[in-house]
Amino acid sequence: MLMRKRRRDGFALICVLWVTAMLTLLVIGFGRRAALERRAAWYALDHTQAMMMARGAVERGIVELSNRAVLLLMLPEEHRGGTHVGEMWAQSLNLYEQDYFEQRELFIGDEVSYVITDEERYININKAAREVLEEIPSLKRPAIRRIIARRSSEEHSEEEKTPFNAIEEVRYLRGVSEDDWFGTKKAPGLRNLLTVWPDDGRINVNTAPPEVLECIPHLSSSDIT
Repeated sequence: MLMRKRRRDGFALICVLWVTAMLTLLVIGFGRRAALERRAAWYALDHTQAMMMARGAVERGIVELSNRAVLLLMLPEEHRGGTHVGEMWAQSLNLYEQDYFEQRELFIGDEVSYVITDEERYININKAAREVLEEIPSLKRPAIRRIIARRSSEEHSEEEKTPFNAIEEVRYLRGVSEDDWFGTKKAPGLRNLLTVWPDDGRINVNTAPPEVLECIPHLSSSDIT
């Protein structure tokens, strides 16, 4: 009888231990799942917050450009001048530091800024003259021929003649290497020189970097500096 009782007690103890172990695993599983769901919710909230802050930065940039247009209309035509990097639109601003947000305590440690780029500071791949393209160090002659072929019906009639919709298309032209696209110590990359805007293809010398100005024919280094 004593041995049977001990066996029953031992079996009951083992059952209790197994049940305790299973409950512990269930609790740990539920806790981990709750932690993951909480983290996912936090990431979703953080992503939404970042998107709204980014949209706010875009809207602020639009306001700056609208204000510039209004100010130009208020000035006499002879005093308007051209677009240059000294204007307010060209300044990179941190909206958090400017009290742009009402509840700043919710954005501690965050940074929201915008940068407006004048596309006229680059060379328009669809409009630039052949002489300008030939002055670009990273643009080899085979690539120039293919660019001209896409823009004109006078050369290489067997190739597709369509304008470039994005400068990334230049990267995949035959004759353009990775060094040509990204640049080297000796020559700037094509991605930092070209654009597909604006439609008139003019280069704004007030905002163009030295690397772009050096591609303008008959412009000496003394003229650039």
